Amino acid sequence: MTEPATAGHDYIVPVGTPLHRVHRDRPGAIAWFDTSEHGRFNLTDVTDRGTCYLALDPLGAYIETLGRILTRSRDDINARRHSTVAVDRDLRLFDLTRSEARAAYRSAGLDLTATIGAGDDYEAPHRLARLVHDGDYDGVRYTARHDPGHAHRSIALFGPAGPNDTDVVFDSCETDTIGNDLIDAGRATFGIVVLAYPDL
Repeated sequence: MTEPATAGHDYIVPVGTPLHRVHRDRPGAIAWFDTSEHGRFNLTDVTDRGTCYLALDPLGAYIETLGRILTRSRDDINARRHSTVAVDRDLRLFDLTRSEARAAYRSAGLDLTATIGAGDDYEAPHRLARLVHDGDYDGVRYTARHDPGHAHRSIALFGPAGPNDTDVVFDSCETDTIGNDLIDAGRATFGIVVLAYPDL
């Protein structure tokens, strides 16, 4: 196991901190821990472990999930939900937003620039996820890819692979539709336009 060079890149999320997730409205989606090749920090080669993507604020979850496409249909928004969850313990995250993180895992051949959290190549992020998981971290804290202002932080949280009973994974959970306040903030801040229903 390759250890980080320093501890200056640890980030602690205190127990009970609200975490936000924008997700499809379907069973298992709230506590879905992905193992596919398509998630940036997915644990693609760790048996029975996956990654669930959250954010530290609602707009961060909104931009990270929906920011790839700047024009969205109302049907697309209506097919999704905003969940606020919390866990019953402190979370220890590897913090890619700290300068000290760059030198960590250098011995494993990783140069942790901002690209690892925003680039199109997922090979290095997958390797980092495995190293971080093996180092007893609960996940990775990184800058939301679709936020050019670097104000919003995302969390790649490790947990049991696949869809899970929300009550088993999270200590609390509240789920609602995506409200107009979040839609308006997404438009004002990032230019994500949600098209109204066409006139009949």
